Amino acid sequence: PVPSEQVPKPAAKPAPTSESKPAIKPAAKAQATAPGKVSLTPAKVLQQKNGNHLSVQLMGSRSLAAIEQFVLANRLAGQMWVYQTRFHGNPWYVVLKGEYAGMSQAQAAIRTLSPALQKADPWPKSFAQVKRELQQ
Repeated sequence: PVPSEQVPKPAAKPAPTSESKPAIKPAAKAQATAPGKVSLTPAKVLQQKNGNHLSVQLMGSRSLAAIEQFVLANRLAGQMWVYQTRFHGNPWYVVLKGEYAGMSQAQAAIRTLSPALQKADPWPKSFAQVKRELQQ
């Protein structure tokens, strides 16, 4: 009998490994409607985030126009979430960037921001806090 020909199996790719857990998402999905225009992120998108995870708050303002100018000036379209809450009884808009599993990852992300963004004193903010603010 003639031995059957064996087709070599493709080698299985090794599963990616890492010593430390990477950030969950380096950037958020776009929320821009047109150049220079920013739409608010639907609350349900932010409500679905893990409350133990963090984001980085880049800016807060009572003016959506100021938020749009900030996003445009810092080329953040496609990299952030914008939501509305209330501050001292008035509408307040907040810009968030990224989702991180822990404080050290969020702080590391802040260190990688451009000097212009670092000048605004960004800080880590938990999605639990974001969820509370969305209910105001």
